[in-house]
Amino acid sequence: MRPDYDGVKFYGKEDMGNAIQLKKADAIIFAFNKNSEYTDINAVIELYNIQQLYDAGITLKTWTKEECFNRKQIVNSMTSAIGRLFSKINENNWLDYVNKVASIYVNDFWALFARFEVYKRVNSESFVMYLKNQESPLCAILKQRKIVNAYDDGIAFILRESHKTAQLLSAKYLKAESIDYYFPKSFKSSEYENIFQKYIDSDNVDPNILYLIMDAQSSDGCPISDKLRLNAKHRFQRFWQENKEDVHSVGYGIVIKFIKQDEMERCENQGDVKIITYDVRWFEKYLDYPTILNNFIYVFGMADWFCRSNFVSLELDTGVFEQIFSVKGKHSYIENVNFRFKSDLFALQMKRYIVFLNEHGINIEKVFKWFFEEYMIEEFAAKGFRFTPSTATTYLEKFKNLASEMEGVLKQFRMYVESEEIDRELYEMSSEHLFVDNLPSFIENKYAYSNDKSTIKTEMFLLFSEQAALSIVERTKDKYSTLYELLVKEKIHYSEFEDYQKGDIDWLIEQGDLNLTEDGIVYLRKPVVILKDLYDHEVICEYKMPSYKEILDEMVGKGKLVRSSALFSKPEVDYLNYALNKSSFSNGLDLRNKYLHATYPMDTEVQYRDYIELLKIMVLIIIKINDEFCERDKIKTDKDTIEKE
Repeated sequence: MRPDYDGVKFYGKEDMGNAIQLKKADAIIFAFNKNSEYTDINAVIELYNIQQLYDAGITLKTWTKEECFNRKQIVNSMTSAIGRLFSKINENNWLDYVNKVASIYVNDFWALFARFEVYKRVNSESFVMYLKNQESPLCAILKQRKIVNAYDDGIAFILRESHKTAQLLSAKYLKAESIDYYFPKSFKSSEYENIFQKYIDSDNVDPNILYLIMDAQSSDGCPISDKLRLNAKHRFQRFWQENKEDVHSVGYGIVIKFIKQDEMERCENQGDVKIITYDVRWFEKYLDYPTILNNFIYVFGMADWFCRSNFVSLELDTGVFEQIFSVKGKHSYIENVNFRFKSDLFALQMKRYIVFLNEHGINIEKVFKWFFEEYMIEEFAAKGFRFTPSTATTYLEKFKNLASEMEGVLKQFRMYVESEEIDRELYEMSSEHLFVDNLPSFIENKYAYSNDKSTIKTEMFLLFSEQAALSIVERTKDKYSTLYELLVKEKIHYSEFEDYQKGDIDWLIEQGDLNLTEDGIVYLRKPVVILKDLYDHEVICEYKMPSYKEILDEMVGKGKLVRSSALFSKPEVDYLNYALNKSSFSNGLDLRNKYLHATYPMDTEVQYRDYIELLKIMVLIIIKINDEFCERDKIKTDKDTIEKE
């Protein structure tokens, strides 16, 4: 067991406890004597952590420039004390030092082991023997390239034998938040498949690692065969079957009903089941094609008022516990609980509505045909669009036809945007593959996104995240979850914030997000509306916010936002690539490709489910195209009005 040591620890530049660590470090800094002999390994590693704090440029706002400078000078001089101790570590005593290192400093020890080249004084035999008897430091050692290179053959031997190797490989190559491990050159990527297979065949497996393997995309760095992924899938299923009695799952159910009721929509929960009922009389009264399509927006909520799809997965919807306990592959689409619930809800809505329409003699695909071949001409004078409904009786054939027609209307739309017409002869000659992220738009500066190189994500975190610790003040305690909520609901004086909070409040004022009244009340400024919309949806529909144009221009000018124009927003493109192919995401549904290449499932229920998913996407396409033409006409009208004036 490692000893306890309550020392200063640097956890990263963004860690919210850095101020506490700085105050803690002061006693050590002012007591430090560069001529003293430091023999306690943990005390020396603590000096190294203090240096990391200061190297990161972290200071307290209460310090003057002179105070910062004086502290920095002392901290810089600590290197000699660290170096003296590590220079004494050799073949005869290194294990004594290793065993005395506190748990919080294990990674730091090996970083210093590499920095001061202790590996040159410790032979390979004793190092490998240590790893054989105690594998726990492997995670820390593999982060140090110099150590791995020094003990290449020995570490490779350990990795071939260790039960942890599959976990280490997964952490580097398969997880979304990968760990930068270095593996020995003699440990070849051609060996990885066998390592993973041994793990799959073992009795002691982690379902998270099995999931990562079955979800993985093969790469040169880590080849993963289809057979290995299938074996991992079977082992994953067997694991949960064997452990089903020990697993407490939190599930949900959804029931969709069309009944006679006073409200258009009513939701109630019965245990874990959400029951959603709609007034059937509305649907019976309005069987016209325009209302049928509008129902997908205004009744079923498949898009918001800005025509942004609600099918998409958003990081915001991933709860804290999901972030901690769930695992995400390096190339995985985020399938959080909220996304899965929405997917199930929209699918059930579509299924129930299709049944209702069929009962009233209406084929949803004929509604699509009407939209492209009649409505587009009558409403926008847009000629040349074609959509052919399926006459098939099986969902397999229905899916294939709809997938083809879907790609067709998107190509037609692209041609119309580029040429203001659809040249059928030219269209029929085109055989190029369609990429949904390359579809153009009539609208200039249609979308705006956060510039990851700017401060905007930090601004949004401080304003809207429950983890920002700015919403708690003495008067309201923990009544509010975010700073934004606090300032919307209460009049908070600047003095009510604690000293550790004021630094962030001052910074938000500098960014133009907050300001103070003459009385010292903190209030939200207009740009926060933009930030909130961006935080909630990951995209701003700039063309829908004309009153904010000046602010948007300013934010773009400051480099906080970047603009783009396309039919679909980035979250929508990600969703479509997740649903239709595997070009971007390893866990994609691959709907288009598996039916195109005849690798579709033979289960007719699954085929029906896939067809419903494709209908959802077709509805999204119609919503987006209709919005494009509406906006195009609005732009033309506004331009004509200005010219007449």
